[in-house]
Amino acid sequence: MTLEERLEKLPETADQLLSNVRADSELKYKIRTAAAAPQRAKRVFAPRLAVPALCAALVLVAVGVFGVTRIFSPADRELQVTSIAAGVSSASPNPSLRADLPPSSVSLNKGSVSFRELFAGSGGNFPMITVDGRVYRLLNSPSKLNSRNLGSALGAVSSGGITSNAVEDGETVYQVSGMGNAMVAANVDGKLRVFQRVSSGSGSSGDSLKATIGSATVNELSLSGVGSITDKATIQQLMGQLSGASYVNGECKKSGQALYIAYANGTTVQLYVSGDQLSACGTWSCPGFFTAFNAALQ
Repeated sequence: MTLEERLEKLPETADQLLSNVRADSELKYKIRTAAAAPQRAKRVFAPRLAVPALCAALVLVAVGVFGVTRIFSPADRELQVTSIAAGVSSASPNPSLRADLPPSSVSLNKGSVSFRELFAGSGGNFPMITVDGRVYRLLNSPSKLNSRNLGSALGAVSSGGITSNAVEDGETVYQVSGMGNAMVAANVDGKLRVFQRVSSGSGSSGDSLKATIGSATVNELSLSGVGSITDKATIQQLMGQLSGASYVNGECKKSGQALYIAYANGTTVQLYVSGDQLSACGTWSCPGFFTAFNAALQ
């Protein structure tokens, strides 16, 4: 077949390639995540492959012209997401949450948002504090919390239902300002360290995701491999999406991607990410958050 004949069949070839493409928010999220990953070295083609390579390139151009229109359509930008808070019957869902966040007010830093493990220790043997059955795991960051960000005293280790394998007996355990039951702090080796909640205690099964990550002022939301957002209005809308997350189970599913919520009090909460699920104190499904996060980065 001559080059001219290949070019005449280009529209037909493009339609065949796109016949099985399902253009939705999930595909767009995968494209954005793949684009942030390190690229493999390009292969060098021999001169004798020049004509087939040219044809392939023309097909890819056609895919780009038609495919981008399908993937980033106005209807997708106006996607409506319905989520259900933990403990709420599916018969009474929360109101629909819109995913049309203002991209003009977003800070995107693809090159600097990489996965970093904030939880100290590994496996089942990690430094922790338990308070009334709730389990809190030591964080590597911050290395020292400013005492002005302490909340109410919860009691001393080895008394009043508080135990620890990292904090000495008699040391006081505190809440962290604005974090409720999502985080505690105590002295470890002479430094005020922070512990993030990773397990619910008795009577906490009705907690929402927001109850496990705190409600202090957020300075930045970062999704490893994707980007970061610092605009206050956009952050507020995204945190609203997290309020509608649906409870999946009580497990903490470790992964190689994470959402980092950096608070004004100097602390950062880490949530493992797997698909459209977030995991730390239990696993939660929140597809609306990821749709909105990626829409904000457009």
